[in-house]
Amino acid sequence: MSIFAGKDPIWTARRGSVSAGLVGHWDSMAMSAADRMGNILYDISGNNNHGTLINGASFENRGIRFDGIDDFVSLSALTVSLNSFTVSAWFRTTSSGDEKIFSLDNINHLIQIAGGQIRICTGVSGENQCGAGGSSITDNVWRLATTVGDTTSIRVYVNNTVTPIITNTARNNVVNSVSPRIGRVGTTGGSTYCFNGSIEQVSLYNRPLSVSEIARNFNATRARFGV
Repeated sequence: MSIFAGKDPIWTARRGSVSAGLVGHWDSMAMSAADRMGNILYDISGNNNHGTLINGASFENRGIRFDGIDDFVSLSALTVSLNSFTVSAWFRTTSSGDEKIFSLDNINHLIQIAGGQIRICTGVSGENQCGAGGSSITDNVWRLATTVGDTTSIRVYVNNTVTPIITNTARNNVVNSVSPRIGRVGTTGGSTYCFNGSIEQVSLYNRPLSVSEIARNFNATRARFGV
């Protein structure tokens, strides 16, 4: 494996970003050209939560391309507290369908698109949803989606702007996920749940990032995406 060419992966790929509490960081642009010829998406957080590209998901110049039919990335098993997490991902799409960017399992979709909005769904007997943005997110422009959960609320950010906060906390505390996915729902779901577009630089933290930390991550990485 020749991903980092002897360099510290966190420093190389996340210079200026927040690293404290990082559980996984999947960044294809930090991988070598040789490794991008394969089907492994390496976790450069140092925790070795690597993923596998499935059904034709493919590395492109900037990110991973998903066809909206059956492509996804299967990740190693993860344990996540829904009362203490942050997930972020850069994405671009022209679709406004019900599509998952990052899901822990069949009911906990920590970043998804529905109706032209970025949403988070954490379910027990139902769903607690928090939407962001509008139809403008389907204009094929790169955006950073970040979702945050703590003991009082769940929140969604587009780039570094927060949306209205959902205060309902009736959700599972800890999810032992054996089927986390990038680009689709967990182990079930038809083509309507598969992402159509590009996803890059997905990060999972075991704590809720502050507003200033989310802004720091956005500002540290936005130039890579022409934002």
